[in-house]
Amino acid sequence: MRKRRNRQCVEFRKDRRKWGFRVYFQGHRLKRYVWDSREAAKAALNEFKRELAKKASAPQLPPTALIVAVNDYLSDSAEDGRSQWRLDGLRWNFKAVHLPFFGETTPISSISAAWAKKLVQSRKRSGVKPKTIHHEWAALRSDGLR
Repeated sequence: MRKRRNRQCVEFRKDRRKWGFRVYFQGHRLKRYVWDSREAAKAALNEFKRELAKKASAPQLPPTALIVAVNDYLSDSAEDGRSQWRLDGLRWNFKAVHLPFFGETTPISSISAAWAKKLVQSRKRSGVKPKTIHHEWAALRSDGLR
């Protein structure tokens, strides 16, 4: 059995004759080899880890954001047994039409009937057939946005 390499470690680079560390964080490898002693590199690694922990993560979206509601609706629909074709159609409509128009972080409560009417009018102006607009509107209504 092969031994797994330590992914967060202090190590010596023979070619540079320096001590340093290598850390993997969110899919990226971060490395630095500039210290003359192992203890200095270990202290720098610990400081680096503390700084990473302090960094603010991406802000969480509120549960009323449109993208959160759409994702919840799609996952609930899959659990309820909707067909894969219907789920793919809903996913496409939300991704291609509704989310770009309304914005992903828009609260559901701020979407008014007048705003939805503007969506229909803009789709008509872009040359989309009425039957397609009807299906897009049905997808929007299916999420409880009326």
